[in-house]
Amino acid sequence: MPWGYTPSWFDTMNGQILSEVFPGFWDRFNNPIGQETIRTVLYWYLRSNAHGSGAGVDGGLILTQAALERLTYYLGHRGKSAAERVRKALTVMQINTGIRRNCQKLRALARKNGWQDGPYALTEIRNDLIHPKQKYGNTLSGSYYEGWNLGQWYVELMLMHLFSHNGRYGNRITQTWEGEVVSVPWA
Repeated sequence: MPWGYTPSWFDTMNGQILSEVFPGFWDRFNNPIGQETIRTVLYWYLRSNAHGSGAGVDGGLILTQAALERLTYYLGHRGKSAAERVRKALTVMQINTGIRRNCQKLRALARKNGWQDGPYALTEIRNDLIHPKQKYGNTLSGSYYEGWNLGQWYVELMLMHLFSHNGRYGNRITQTWEGEVVSVPWA
């Protein structure tokens, strides 16, 4: 497979970030408590982020939602709706649940449909893909990429938090050039 750009938290111009994240990853990956969750979430994350060789944006959005839900159960957030569990987990981790300014289609749909934040928007789009009632007609298809990208950002940040990373990373939502990194929200 030829090399190509894959959006992620890892900025190739700042390779040292990988060595900063790795120890926390390795600890969680080798801890029997939650080990299966970390492996499963990473598998779904990588499959959903693999572009043409992966699940595609719509399938990727479904896998991303599954990864987020699996993480919320691992973190002890049960009951209520998927959006509420994801929102609670993100809030506890000090990760902004608002729909980022760069997600213009998603923001417009949120205003139009009364969606309160990113977790709610992501869940509504995923549900519209999965369930045949098509609550929103064909109006959401243009938002799949932004929903998928926002969900991937949530997964990345949640994993970095679990891996105790308190440094910098490439923000896939706001990054405009290679080498641009920002601090994690909780640092």
